[in-house]
Amino acid sequence: MKSIPGILGIYQRLFGRSYDIQEIFEGSVTGEHRTCIHLLRVIEEFLPIYVRPSRMVGRKAYDHTAMIHSCLAKQFFWIFTVSSLCNRLLRELALWQICGFSPIPSEATCSKRYAYYVQEKLMEQTLGP
Repeated sequence: MKSIPGILGIYQRLFGRSYDIQEIFEGSVTGEHRTCIHLLRVIEEFLPIYVRPSRMVGRKAYDHTAMIHSCLAKQFFWIFTVSSLCNRLLRELALWQICGFSPIPSEATCSKRYAYYVQEKLMEQTLGP
């Protein structure tokens, strides 16, 4: 599944036209949101191919791209706790769409996934030392 920043970048490259981001989002898009979208679009090119082992039982896992976007957004917006991030995702429809979630994951799910990213050193591989 392509993320919103990726789709916007492809649209702009293919058709060579600028666009108003606000038309695409349901929520209000601030200047910070626009900057975050551009940042994610640049960083997506450097993300390693991420394949998390899937389980055969249980519900489908959350999209890894959305989880990585939320992790990067947490740092970009200076959100210090995972619970604050989850609350902000619930309040800000634009941030929820930027990250690419269909349902918003629980605080525990985000914490576990972020711990996995730290263990696998995913951000260091992406952003460098």
